[in-house]
Amino acid sequence: LLSFYGNGQAATGLNFDGIDDYVSCGNILTPSYTKEAWINLTATNFYNNIISSGGSGDHAFWVPSDPTHSLSAGHNGLWTSVVDPDPSGMSASTWYHVAVTYDAATTTMKLYKNGALVSTNTSVPAFANGNGVSIGAYGSFAVFIGVIDEVRIWNRALCQDEIQNNMNCGLDPTGQNGLVALYHFDQGTVNADNTGITTLIDASGNGNNGTLNNFALTGSTSNWVAGTVTGTCSAFAPTTLAGTPGGGTVSSTSTVSSSGTYYVASDCGLIAKVLPGTVSGSITSKVTIDATVQFYNLSPYVQRHYDIEPASDGSATITLYYTQAEFDNYNTAHYGPPFLPTSSADATGIAALVITQYHGTGTAPGNYSGSAVLIDPADGNIVWNSTLSRWEVTFDVTGFSGFYLHTTTGGILPVNLVSFSGINNGPYNKMQWVTASEQNSDHFDLERSTDGISFIKTATIPAQNNSSNNYYTYNDLKGASNVYYYRLKMVDRDAAFKYSAIIRISSKQNSFISVYPNPAKETITVNVSDTKLLKTDIRLTDMNGRLVGIVNLNNLQQPVDIARLNPGTYIIQFADGSFAKFVKQ
Repeated sequence: LLSFYGNGQAATGLNFDGIDDYVSCGNILTPSYTKEAWINLTATNFYNNIISSGGSGDHAFWVPSDPTHSLSAGHNGLWTSVVDPDPSGMSASTWYHVAVTYDAATTTMKLYKNGALVSTNTSVPAFANGNGVSIGAYGSFAVFIGVIDEVRIWNRALCQDEIQNNMNCGLDPTGQNGLVALYHFDQGTVNADNTGITTLIDASGNGNNGTLNNFALTGSTSNWVAGTVTGTCSAFAPTTLAGTPGGGTVSSTSTVSSSGTYYVASDCGLIAKVLPGTVSGSITSKVTIDATVQFYNLSPYVQRHYDIEPASDGSATITLYYTQAEFDNYNTAHYGPPFLPTSSADATGIAALVITQYHGTGTAPGNYSGSAVLIDPADGNIVWNSTLSRWEVTFDVTGFSGFYLHTTTGGILPVNLVSFSGINNGPYNKMQWVTASEQNSDHFDLERSTDGISFIKTATIPAQNNSSNNYYTYNDLKGASNVYYYRLKMVDRDAAFKYSAIIRISSKQNSFISVYPNPAKETITVNVSDTKLLKTDIRLTDMNGRLVGIVNLNNLQQPVDIARLNPGTYIIQFADGSFAKFVKQ
């Protein structure tokens, strides 16, 4: 029976003799990292190095012989940067899961034992003299005595939830975020003659195989032996979202996996998921939640917005995440429908959801260096996750950077429309509009309707791209109807668009009137279509009906000086009883 056990059972661990056994894995340690392993000590009166980086000034991870603490990690300038304060130490012949994380950006090192955080130091220098990794030794000395199983090395500092999710099972490398090397120790046969098996296979797919040094590879020590890890655990899927309102930007940087990568903040909050198409390599995913709903060109966008920045652009499928409270805040701030979905059953709200993507660099709509693209995710890819209480919005992109969510008519289009009006001039309706500023604008589609519901495009007018204070006019030859409704579709060069308010023009009315610009500071122009109103007075009143001025109407387009008026809303009354409103800034 002993012979069967010794020669037939596949190994899952490696025994180190405490004299000169170690595994060299090459130069694979990154500035930020996580090192983790299962260990079982034969004796505790050794400097049992677990996973270290060689060279003076580098980072070590070991079980000290000092009985006052049971686990240590640190930098050459302060070896005990983090220590487990448990005075009882570690027991021999007992399995422990151990991990150390280091965030180079914040110089923070954390130490974990059996999934519990036991020590933190926020002032640990980065390693300076080499990134070579040894398992079971510091370089080639201070050798571990006992068995090591399931070693993992990452290029980022894992959060505690991730460590706990992964610790009790063999890691499946598929979809892991930042996994550099994964050693299952499943080569060889337990306690058998394994003298020909001197390579520790890296199961991560990165090819970082280790080389066994000085192992006897026969018998029950210094050989392939039984480990402790069983089963398989898949990629960690965060249950909470990263960021807090007004709390600043949260980011995560990692190499994207071919099977998709969750980008996770240091507190285990989920930022975004990226499934690569042609994009590859390192990607930085950022999320910011504004303290309140922000506006651009008088249109709101959802507080939670994203920047995803790869080392080099390409295509991908990304998933962004939102809360119902964030959608509710947007709906409250929005001037009117369409609104974002109020529940998973709100098909109208789901259909109205769109995202403006800004290319280049920037921090808010309007200040990105590149162009903008309007993205309309498929309704089936806008999903309410009832288990985790969050919206998950998935769509394809080519190129990356800023992503801002809004609704179809609440867009973040870089055209500032001041006024849109029209008058009937016999066989045609004369349409007029004014823009205060335009960025990346391409054209305007003038759309017409006879019922105010179903619109058709009647003309396309080129825009004055990247300019300000523009005046447009278009004569629309009307049909047999006496009443027409118009709206203006403002389209930028990347197909993003926004609609104006709807206006009504009647060829039978005594006078169609309009006022532009509106709002205004110094002067307004009053448009009328009925020549019978010429040489009559128009009265200006405030909203309480108090008369503030009288102007004689001498032209169909009459300038009116309003500089002396106080800021507020005013009414223009005509001799035929018609009226119009304007705002004095």
